[in-house]
Amino acid sequence: MTKDIRKLILAQHRHPLLALAEVYSLPVDELAKALGCKPVEALDRQIRAAAELAPYLTAKQAAVDDSGQVVLPVLHLNFGSPAPASVEAAPGDGTLSILDLVQAQQNQWVSEEAGEASHDKASHEQGQPVDFEGESDA
Repeated sequence: MTKDIRKLILAQHRHPLLALAEVYSLPVDELAKALGCKPVEALDRQIRAAAELAPYLTAKQAAVDDSGQVVLPVLHLNFGSPAPASVEAAPGDGTLSILDLVQAQQNQWVSEEAGEASHDKASHEQGQPVDFEGESDA
């Protein structure tokens, strides 16, 4: 179905990329006259049309350093400020250390009962709304 619609539209109309190319390639004063706007507004539309069309013509260039070498992206992970191992977060202060994550993972277990479901009708019937302090639904 999609191929048929595409064929129908392109049989009756210009391809959208050609229309964008025509907008940015007209002289600014001609475009302004055709649109009934100021030349600066026509230029703005040409810039937008060129920007929309550019990715179809040229790929974005990779970031390079001063010597022209490609610079790979860097991912920085911040787990909070470094602290001695003996310092622990105060309960309820909203922080979570990497040790807390390891302990939580070690304390997980899997049910040995084959028939026990983690999500069934009973869980909906017994469920109660969670009350988060200081939060509202609004």
